[in-house]
Amino acid sequence: MAKRSISGAEIKSYLDDALRRNETCKGVTVARVYEGEMKSANWDAECEHQLGEPVSPDCQRAFIVLKQVLQQQYDLLIQD
Repeated sequence: MAKRSISGAEIKSYLDDALRRNETCKGVTVARVYEGEMKSANWDAECEHQLGEPVSPDCQRAFIVLKQVLQQQYDLLIQD
């Protein structure tokens, strides 16, 4: 099954929504979604705490899992 291509803004929106629902990630948002060269996806993302504090290890782990789930479903739409 082919993955659907969506914009970086859509990927960011999906990830931000999932972070808001995760108790360990209060105050954490997606800093950026960018083109990447991973085996399973053509994109990656980074998160940050809104107050500039370090992102907790529990939230970092949750964010990695969230990314992996979305990377299995979506490619980043590359616009020329």
